[in-house]
Amino acid sequence: MGIKDRKIRQKERLRKKIIQIAITMLLKDGYEKFSMRRLADKIEYSPTTIYLYFKNKADLVFNVIEYAFSKFVERFEEIDRQGNNDPYENLRKGLRAYIKTALEYPQLYKIMLVIDYNFKKEECYVLQQGTMNERAFSFLQNTINECVKQEKFTEEDIAMFSQIFWAAIHGLASLLITQPEFPWLPEDKLIDNLINTLMKTLEK
Repeated sequence: MGIKDRKIRQKERLRKKIIQIAITMLLKDGYEKFSMRRLADKIEYSPTTIYLYFKNKADLVFNVIEYAFSKFVERFEEIDRQGNNDPYENLRKGLRAYIKTALEYPQLYKIMLVIDYNFKKEECYVLQQGTMNERAFSFLQNTINECVKQEKFTEEDIAMFSQIFWAAIHGLASLLITQPEFPWLPEDKLIDNLINTLMKTLEK
């Protein structure tokens, strides 16, 4: 390995370390109390070093959220790579994968969608095209659209039903993560029945 490659790997390791420590701090203290200076103290580097990787607090948090959403995009892309031409089955797999991934990475899920970041509109990079958030939602929306094209679903408002589906699976995932003491029915039974109910709302 050359010196250049070694430096690139060292930079990537530090970048990952910054993100991991930021996740821990955000979960413990929330967004408002989170600061680049306190983060620098945790990783034992100067604040200037962090600004070499992230231009400000909002940019760092955006990258933390991107990292969290990437876990979901990986699962959705795996479904696409399987080459199944049945969008109905792919949608079922995608909905299940979403909930299961949230339960596998509960701390990351809280980072993604539970913590209130109170972003200013101009800081809300998450809404931009090509982000992990947008790619994850696009999988859901595109798969529902394919179901409509193949006449498996009634031709309804795709955007509306995509948002309803996301709200439903997010609701179950969030409840299972934040309310573990509730006497839930078996996890797989809950997930399967929720998905069946959602799918039936659009079936012809």
